Amino acid sequence: MTQTVTRRQLFRSLAGQAALRRPPGAVDEARFMEICDGCGECIAACAAETGVLKADRGGAPVVDFASGHCVFCGACVRACGTGALTGAEGVEAGEVTFPWHMEISQERCMEFSGITCRLCESACEERAIRFRPMAGHVTRAWIEAQECSGCGECLPRCPNRAIAIIEKPRGGASRENAA
Repeated sequence: MTQTVTRRQLFRSLAGQAALRRPPGAVDEARFMEICDGCGECIAACAAETGVLKADRGGAPVVDFASGHCVFCGACVRACGTGALTGAEGVEAGEVTFPWHMEISQERCMEFSGITCRLCESACEERAIRFRPMAGHVTRAWIEAQECSGCGECLPRCPNRAIAIIEKPRGGASRENAA
């Protein structure tokens, strides 16, 4: 399956900026930009839950983990009247399939440098973050993908930005995005 890259995504990547992360259940980016009218209903619905959605320059919703975390409740999907947020499974049941999970970069993690931190571990309700002592007084950190909900609570906690978001593609291989 070929992935379409919009001009906005291309220019953001060339500028070294992280890709915009649309809410769970968003249709592919090109279609999303065609049909999202920037009404803000999904952002208002999310504000009642966690407040992780913010408006981009055009008023369309983006996930901003600095503002909160996502509990994948589906409120944003149910509030969307345009169909831009209908690509999620389980919305009627109040559950949205997790569209991403997190991974830790060993090179950037302070634990691997011998500095005790573990702020991400204390933020993780799922207890998906693990640490293993290694020789040389360093620790290897990792996230169990099967246990990670992708809520993003760990992202703003990491002082070295060692945690990356791994997209779960629709029918393809995982893609890594810096947070």
